[in-house]
Amino acid sequence: MRFPRLLILVLLCLGMVHPARGEPNTCLTCHSELNEATPAGRAYLQWKNTVHDKAGVTCDRCHGGDSSSGTLDGAHRSIRAASDPASPTYAGNIPELCGNCHGAQLEEFARSKHYRILQVRDSILDSPTCITCHGAMNTAILSPANIADACRRCHGREKTGPSSIPEEAQATLSLIYYARNTINWSREFVLLARREGRPTAAAEERLQEAISRFQASKAKWHSFDFREILRLVDGAYESAREAKRLAEDANERLKERTSLDIPPLDR
Repeated sequence: MRFPRLLILVLLCLGMVHPARGEPNTCLTCHSELNEATPAGRAYLQWKNTVHDKAGVTCDRCHGGDSSSGTLDGAHRSIRAASDPASPTYAGNIPELCGNCHGAQLEEFARSKHYRILQVRDSILDSPTCITCHGAMNTAILSPANIADACRRCHGREKTGPSSIPEEAQATLSLIYYARNTINWSREFVLLARREGRPTAAAEERLQEAISRFQASKAKWHSFDFREILRLVDGAYESAREAKRLAEDANERLKERTSLDIPPLDR
């Protein structure tokens, strides 16, 4: 039993085993040694230390191939160019590829106009897919600070789609962030009440309701149905405010039970 563990440790030191997966991966071994001027070497550096790297999502998970093969031909077997409709990284296949892990987001994206456009012109590189907004190797979550500029790549003056979309997206995403901050603020009140022994069951129920609605709004974002997103965000915000109010009420009730009308005795 000791030999396999020692072997894994040695392979980890050599960079041949991905720590998050615990198995040999020759994609990483080879690509990490390539010059960054090469496409594969540059892609490896863009991927390294990203959320996908830390989650064990390696090259073969998206591009295919055999990460256990020790030969170039064997490792690249079954990999197809992104221009090939049979490739998982073909533009029209990217939502389903990402949806293997991000199912809720795919479900909402499939309801969007972006997805319908993709079904019509899936071979066009600038068709709206997950990587249009999030990137490919070094993925990122857009924020209110950069969402409008991201939308303007396709929407706006002399471009397709309504010119108001970038500003609407920025306003909607700002409210999502505001709801998140309100939830975190209310959570502190509920935790404080619990630590002081106050009854917090009702407040915790409302807080969990706020969190659920907030998570639903994050997934719904990928439908780009701003009206429905705002409905969920508003519900999350109101539930969070109610959780805070209930926590404060519990504090007041505790004060009433522990207060006495009898003045303290003089020394």
